[in-house]
Amino acid sequence: MEDFEMAQEHGKRETLEKETIEFIRGMPNWLKLLSIKLIEHGEINDDDFEEAIKYLSEDLGILEKSERSDLEIGQANEDHQPYYQKAILTKLKHVSGANALKKKMLIEFHPQLTVIFGENSAGKTSFSRLLKWAFFSRSEEKILPNVFKDVEDPLETKFNFDTEDGPVEMRMPGDENVSLTDQFSVFDNKAIVKHLDERNEFEFRPAGLVFFSELNGAVDKVESRVNARINELTPDNPFVDLFEGESEIKDLIEAIDTEINIDILQEHIPYTAKHQKKKDKLTKEYDELLIATKQLNTAIKSYEQLIGDLHRNKERIEKLNSEFSEESLTKISKSIIRLVQLEKAVKEEGLSSIESNVFDEIGTAEWREFIKAAHKYATYEDIDYPQDEDICILCHQELSEEANILIGKYWIYLQSEAEDRLKSAQSSQDKYQAHLRKISFNHFPEDSRLTQWLEDNENEYLGELKVQLNSQSELPDEIIEKINKRDAEALESVQVDCSMHDELIKHLEKKIKTLRGGSQLEKLNSIKSEITYLNHKKKLNKHYKKIEKFAQEQIIASILQKVPWHKFKRRITDCEKNLSAKYFSTDYVARFNQEVEALNGKIQIEVDSRGSAGSSNRQLLIKGNNPSSVLSESEQKVTAISDFLVEMELSEINKGLIFDDPSTTLDDYRKSELAKRLVREAKNKQIIIFTHDLAFLSTIIETCKDIGIEFRCHWIENTGGQSGLVYLDNTPSFEKIFKRTGKAQEWCERAKKQEPQEREDSLRSGFAALRTSYEALVVFEIFAGVVQRFAERVSIDSLRSVKYNNEIRDIVMDGFAQCCRYMEGHSHSDKFASKKPTVEALQGEIERFNEIKNNIRQIASDN
Repeated sequence: MEDFEMAQEHGKRETLEKETIEFIRGMPNWLKLLSIKLIEHGEINDDDFEEAIKYLSEDLGILEKSERSDLEIGQANEDHQPYYQKAILTKLKHVSGANALKKKMLIEFHPQLTVIFGENSAGKTSFSRLLKWAFFSRSEEKILPNVFKDVEDPLETKFNFDTEDGPVEMRMPGDENVSLTDQFSVFDNKAIVKHLDERNEFEFRPAGLVFFSELNGAVDKVESRVNARINELTPDNPFVDLFEGESEIKDLIEAIDTEINIDILQEHIPYTAKHQKKKDKLTKEYDELLIATKQLNTAIKSYEQLIGDLHRNKERIEKLNSEFSEESLTKISKSIIRLVQLEKAVKEEGLSSIESNVFDEIGTAEWREFIKAAHKYATYEDIDYPQDEDICILCHQELSEEANILIGKYWIYLQSEAEDRLKSAQSSQDKYQAHLRKISFNHFPEDSRLTQWLEDNENEYLGELKVQLNSQSELPDEIIEKINKRDAEALESVQVDCSMHDELIKHLEKKIKTLRGGSQLEKLNSIKSEITYLNHKKKLNKHYKKIEKFAQEQIIASILQKVPWHKFKRRITDCEKNLSAKYFSTDYVARFNQEVEALNGKIQIEVDSRGSAGSSNRQLLIKGNNPSSVLSESEQKVTAISDFLVEMELSEINKGLIFDDPSTTLDDYRKSELAKRLVREAKNKQIIIFTHDLAFLSTIIETCKDIGIEFRCHWIENTGGQSGLVYLDNTPSFEKIFKRTGKAQEWCERAKKQEPQEREDSLRSGFAALRTSYEALVVFEIFAGVVQRFAERVSIDSLRSVKYNNEIRDIVMDGFAQCCRYMEGHSHSDKFASKKPTVEALQGEIERFNEIKNNIRQIASDN
């Protein structure tokens, strides 16, 4: 059956290769070259990329096509495959700076299956993070140092492998990019959501399909190199600044980088002695004519200045007209009336309450000022006046009750609302009078340019303006007088007529136009244009070779910018997608459904496969929904593991799978099925499992024994707050191998041959194995296997073989404690402090265990 499947797979690969080759043959030469390099050599070097760009340039007509033989596709060179055919992870060692793991710990791995057992917080996840750091995982995470230490140790570790090339050591950090990092994959609970809810690219696909993503990557690199070349060819035009002024040649030079016109530009060369002679003649003629036209330019400039003066003068006069318009003067009359009304209100508002026979002028302005001065003097330094027993501030006589009341009425009068309104109105009038006094009516000073021109050309108009302005200048004094006398009769408006300003402006503009339209200026400008053209012609002749080269480079850049890279990449992606669906994706879906069903996952999962950038990807769905929003936790775990197993099963490079607590959230049946599935997978590739689940561990070990899979099982503990203490080849005591001291003796013999640093680790593992033997002694010798962990039934018949008394209890507890004292503080009792292990100590404890075991049997026989 296996031979049939291998033959079927071989035939599929051959068909895939044939279709890939047919696709390559239909591509342009530059892509064909890249494809051949990938197939035959497994890589593309810089020379290959440059040659491909040369092929592309020939196809685009940038370069002449060279005589070449047709490109033929040869066989793939297996020597250039970057991955190992044989890769077995043998050790993880020299750990430092990873969470709170003990430094320099060692884990050894079996070529088939390794289980690392430990309770929660023992350090399993920390080791799993190290493996995710080194190998492929969909749930990468940052490894923190020991946050409880003030000084951080550098994060580092080493991995050892057995390959077809011999032993290989990979250091982390430093060797992250070696191929081995892609040949092992890690699955943990954090990866579940990644597998279920995200669109994932097939990280490991058949080599025939990997070719397409690599080819798309090569196209990206060619595009990048071509874009760099375009940038080199298209700097800012360096020739524009050489050509001062405007000419037909200058226009052509400016357009070189947007419109290719080198043939038209060529019509403007050469520059000969005849052209130079013509230029000299034109220059002389221009200089002579320029002298004659300077006076003309001076006149034009003078007229332009006068036009500006007239505009500004007109604006100032119109502003005065607005200031003294009939409407403005009417407003002034109304404000005087308002002022009179306020003064009357102030006088009347409080006078009735303060009439007196003493003063005849109550309510007058003089009387009001007198009262204000008295109030200011009386209330100096915020003193209230009058108070009881106060005297008159003028005659110093005592104030009668009537006098106190009268003074209070004076103060109220001063604070009345009418007084405030009057103050505001008076303030506005004061400001307005100050404004009137500042107005200037001298808009035609004798020394101004406009005044002098008007005297020479429009003296009568100037005289009229001055007369009107003089009449208008009398208005401010008249207005001020009326305000002070409270005379509200409106003044007659005086307006200055400056309408003739517009006619003068038009007259001057016409003169400028006449001067500029003269034949002298036209001829001067015509000669200047001819001279500029000849100067440009001379410079063009001098720099033509460089300009021609620049123009040709713009042509090349323009052609390269139009290369349809996206179409080439889309064509590659479409082919990969079709072939992937035909030879890979369909197979993936079938195997995925088989895996889910095998793990008792009766779930209707849909697999949506697509292609992008030469790679295929897939999304798991249930009726269009993400599985995590529909499935139970147990079903999610089964689905995610199935997705992981199938992807790695279809991989041609994966050599090992690593699982961190894969049984979490699973029911007993699925847990058992998963254990058996992973053991079966160990026939095909290396399996490493971290678990805290004893039942799961028991099923793994029993299944290994049933189907003949070799394995190693290590125990990891957190003792005394130190996590990550690994005891090699040690398992919970249900394994009958620990009924004897063989495991402990193996570690003792190994330690005898080792250097001191490695010896200590072996000795501690030996004591750990011996400790487990004490546990097995309790289960199988003292209690005769009556109750075993994970056994389906209690062995009642074995009760008669139980060997127990206080003497047995005491010697077993003492021997167990002696092992613990060598395992870095395993015991929590102060009586048994930890002690540095030695070969002699381990050998002595092994012999002691065997003696205790024999004594137990002897005690039992005596009883």
